[in-house]
Amino acid sequence: MFERLGTLEETVANYANFLVAERLNELDVDVRLHPEEYADYNEAAEAAKRAEEALRQSPGCDQELLTTMLEALNVRSALESELAYRLGFMDGGKLHHCFTNHELPAKIPLRKEEEA
Repeated sequence: MFERLGTLEETVANYANFLVAERLNELDVDVRLHPEEYADYNEAAEAAKRAEEALRQSPGCDQELLTTMLEALNVRSALESELAYRLGFMDGGKLHHCFTNHELPAKIPLRKEEEA
Protein backbone atom coordinates (compact mmCIF):
# COMPACT_ATOMS: atom_id res chain seq x y z
CA MET A 1 0.00 0.00 0.00
CA PHE A 2 2.59 2.59 1.03
CA GLU A 3 4.98 1.70 -1.76
CA ARG A 4 2.88 3.93 -4.04
CA LEU A 5 3.89 6.96 -2.00
CA GLY A 6 7.59 6.65 -2.75
CA THR A 7 10.46 7.16 -0.38
CA LEU A 8 11.40 10.16 1.72
CA GLU A 9 14.47 10.64 -0.46
CA GLU A 10 12.28 10.79 -3.59
CA THR A 11 9.94 13.30 -1.95
CA VAL A 12 12.86 15.50 -0.92
CA ALA A 13 14.33 15.29 -4.44
CA ASN A 14 10.97 16.20 -6.01
CA TYR A 15 10.06 19.09 -3.70
CA ALA A 16 13.36 20.49 -2.35
CA ASN A 17 13.32 23.42 -4.79
CA PHE A 18 9.80 24.38 -3.73
CA LEU A 19 10.68 24.14 -0.04
CA VAL A 20 13.72 26.36 -0.48
CA ALA A 21 11.72 29.10 -2.18
CA GLU A 22 8.96 28.95 0.43
CA ARG A 23 11.34 29.11 3.39
CA LEU A 24 13.36 31.97 1.89
CA ASN A 25 10.14 33.88 1.16
CA GLU A 26 9.00 33.36 4.75
CA LEU A 27 12.34 34.66 5.99
CA ASP A 28 12.12 37.71 3.71
CA VAL A 29 8.65 38.55 5.06
CA ASP A 30 9.82 38.11 8.65
CA VAL A 31 12.83 40.38 8.06
CA ARG A 32 10.50 43.07 6.74
CA LEU A 33 7.92 42.69 9.54
CA HIS A 34 10.46 42.50 12.38
CA PRO A 35 13.52 44.51 11.30
CA GLU A 36 14.67 44.96 14.91
CA GLU A 37 15.31 41.22 15.15
CA TYR A 38 17.56 41.28 12.08
CA ALA A 39 19.71 44.28 12.95
CA ASP A 40 22.94 42.88 11.42
CA TYR A 41 21.21 42.03 8.15
CA ASN A 42 19.51 45.41 7.88
CA GLU A 43 22.73 47.23 8.76
CA ALA A 44 24.56 45.37 5.98
CA ALA A 45 21.75 46.10 3.51
CA GLU A 46 21.87 49.82 4.35
CA ALA A 47 25.67 49.88 3.98
CA ALA A 48 25.32 48.28 0.53
CA LYS A 49 22.73 50.91 -0.48
CA ARG A 50 24.98 53.75 0.71
CA ALA A 51 27.95 52.32 -1.18
CA GLU A 52 25.88 51.93 -4.35
CA GLU A 53 24.62 55.50 -4.10
CA ALA A 54 28.14 56.83 -3.51
CA LEU A 55 29.41 54.98 -6.57
CA ARG A 56 26.52 56.22 -8.71
CA GLN A 57 27.25 59.81 -7.67
CA SER A 58 30.99 59.57 -8.29
CA PRO A 59 32.34 61.21 -11.45
CA GLY A 60 33.02 58.82 -14.29
CA CYS A 61 30.92 55.98 -12.86
CA ASP A 62 29.74 53.60 -15.59
CA GLN A 63 26.11 53.23 -14.52
CA GLU A 64 25.42 50.28 -16.78
CA LEU A 65 28.49 48.38 -15.58
CA LEU A 66 27.61 49.12 -11.96
CA THR A 67 24.06 47.84 -12.48
CA THR A 68 25.39 44.68 -14.15
CA MET A 69 27.78 44.09 -11.26
CA LEU A 70 25.06 44.62 -8.63
CA GLU A 71 22.70 42.25 -10.43
CA ALA A 72 25.42 39.60 -10.58
CA LEU A 73 26.17 40.02 -6.87
CA ASN A 74 22.47 39.77 -6.01
CA VAL A 75 22.07 36.58 -8.03
CA ARG A 76 25.17 35.09 -6.39
CA SER A 77 23.87 36.01 -2.94
CA ALA A 78 20.49 34.43 -3.67
CA LEU A 79 22.14 31.24 -4.92
CA GLU A 80 24.38 31.10 -1.85
CA SER A 81 21.29 31.41 0.37
CA GLU A 82 19.52 28.67 -1.57
CA LEU A 83 22.50 26.34 -1.42
CA ALA A 84 23.01 26.97 2.29
CA TYR A 85 19.33 26.22 2.94
CA ARG A 86 19.47 23.04 0.88
CA LEU A 87 22.59 21.88 2.69
CA GLY A 88 21.01 22.56 6.08
CA PHE A 89 17.78 20.86 5.02
CA MET A 90 19.59 17.78 3.81
CA ASP A 91 21.83 17.69 6.91
CA GLY A 92 18.75 17.94 9.12
CA GLY A 93 17.06 15.17 7.16
CA LYS A 94 20.10 12.94 7.50
CA LEU A 95 20.30 13.63 11.23
CA HIS A 96 16.61 12.84 11.67
CA HIS A 97 17.05 9.64 9.67
CA CYS A 98 19.99 8.58 11.86
CA PHE A 99 18.03 9.19 15.05
CA THR A 100 14.90 7.38 13.87
CA ASN A 101 16.93 4.39 12.68
CA HIS A 102 18.95 4.29 15.90
CA GLU A 103 22.19 4.89 14.05
CA LEU A 104 23.09 7.53 16.65
CA PRO A 105 23.27 6.86 20.36
CA ALA A 106 20.15 7.82 22.28
CA LYS A 107 22.30 9.26 25.05
CA ILE A 108 25.70 10.79 24.50
CA PRO A 109 28.04 9.94 27.39
CA LEU A 110 29.48 12.97 29.17
CA ARG A 111 33.21 13.31 29.62
CA LYS A 112 34.58 12.57 33.05
CA GLU A 113 35.68 15.66 34.91
CA GLU A 114 39.35 14.61 34.91
CA GLU A 115 39.23 14.38 31.07
CA ALA A 116 37.87 17.92 30.75
